[in-house]
Amino acid sequence: MRYWEKMFPVLSPQKTRGGQREYSEEDLNFLGKIVGLLKVEGRSLKGAQSFLDGSLPIEASHLAGELLVEVRKALQIMEKTDAEIGA
Repeated sequence: MRYWEKMFPVLSPQKTRGGQREYSEEDLNFLGKIVGLLKVEGRSLKGAQSFLDGSLPIEASHLAGELLVEVRKALQIMEKTDAEIGA
C-alpha cells in the first residue's frame, strides 16, 4: 500500500493514534480504479497515472479500452481456430 501512496500522492490515509494507516472509502475506491486500469485495461503504471491525472482524454482512453477488448477477442478466436486445426 505504501508503494501505491508513493506512485499516486492522492492516496493519503489518515493515521491512527497508534501510527497505523487508516484508508477512507474514497482511498479504497481510488485504489480500485488503479487496479482496474492496470489489470483489467492492461495499462502501464505511467498510463494509469496519466489517465488519473487527467492528462489522457477520456474519449481516447475509452476508445483504446474498446480496441483492446476487440483485439483480445480476435486473439481468442485465432487461438481456438489454431487448436481446432491442430496448429
